[in-house]
Amino acid sequence: VYIDPLQGTDMLIENCNFDGTFRARNDITFVNTRFYNRRFWLGNETLWEGSLPRNILFKDCVFEHDDHNEVYWHVCSHWNGKGTAHAENIVFENCKGIDLELMEYSPEDEIIIKQEREKL
Repeated sequence: VYIDPLQGTDMLIENCNFDGTFRARNDITFVNTRFYNRRFWLGNETLWEGSLPRNILFKDCVFEHDDHNEVYWHVCSHWNGKGTAHAENIVFENCKGIDLELMEYSPEDEIIIKQEREKL
């Protein structure tokens, strides 16, 4: 599944159940969605593809993987080889199954994980 919101910004995908390989680039929100993830790319793969990965929000999502010994997430950004280009505002809020050990990313990429504290 290739989700390219360049056709329309601020895309919302809600209450879905995905199984497969995914790619998303920017300005998209996933809410209450389950991903059975074989691979997930956040970014552009080549220098000429366009915008950097930014403003991607996963809220109340569940991520499952078929093998926890491999890297499943690939956060990448190439920007004509000029300057420093990194992913911005990639947020996982109250998600289950997120593990930075399963992500390939640069330390300069902005990946934010927010978890609500359980009420006592």
